[in-house]
Amino acid sequence: MRIELLRMRAGYERLAVQRSACRLAGELRPESLVAHVRDRLGSAGLGWLGGGLQALRRYPVLLSILTSVVSNRRRRGIALKTALIAGLVWLGRARS
Repeated sequence: MRIELLRMRAGYERLAVQRSACRLAGELRPESLVAHVRDRLGSAGLGWLGGGLQALRRYPVLLSILTSVVSNRRRRGIALKTALIAGLVWLGRARS
């Protein structure tokens, strides 16, 4: 009787480990990791950063353009000025 109870307990523990592994695999998918980071940023008051990450994930060409502009020393100053102007325009439109 004791051996059968130990076998049954081992079976339940194997099922628990299997469920935990499946749950962990689901939580480590890129979509769920990005959603978790976005939620954390939103709760910290940085929701705009999460929106930017979501836009970069949705449109990978934006990330490519951004890295090529920032990595080029000659274009870095122009890129910063353009980003500053775009940010000011966005703030002006958001307030009106």
